[in-house]
Amino acid sequence: MNAFWIEAANAKAFVRTRDHPPPHVHVVNRADRWEARVGFSFLTSRLWLIDVTPVANSPTSTTLNAVVGTVAGQLEQFRKDWWMVCSDADLTNRWVRVGIDQPVVELRRRCRDAVQIASAVYDPVMRTVSLATRDGQEFVLPAGSGRME
Repeated sequence: MNAFWIEAANAKAFVRTRDHPPPHVHVVNRADRWEARVGFSFLTSRLWLIDVTPVANSPTSTTLNAVVGTVAGQLEQFRKDWWMVCSDADLTNRWVRVGIDQPVVELRRRCRDAVQIASAVYDPVMRTVSLATRDGQEFVLPAGSGRME
């Protein structure tokens, strides 16, 4: 697995080889004794801070912003690493809305025109996500091209 040095955080970012969904990156600062987990999506460009442990050693918000910025800059590599380790985009059973000439929208909850994802496969070479829905539709889209609603 690839590890990326984050100078502003004096930390290393990487995907662990024995990890579990949701897709995320571990950022470890051994000197100040903290670890952050940054979640990411295969469907959207969304990143979020899952947690920082221990809370007593939490870095500043400026440092955490640098961490998230570095993860964003290396997101395709982290998606590839995650897929190689877990082979799971964590999209099965999620609800999406698809439209003609519209980006796929990942929904926080089911709505009237939503379809449920039956399977999702990431292609790290093409950087695409192939979705099959429970109603038989199939889509191939660039990773991160969807949006969250």
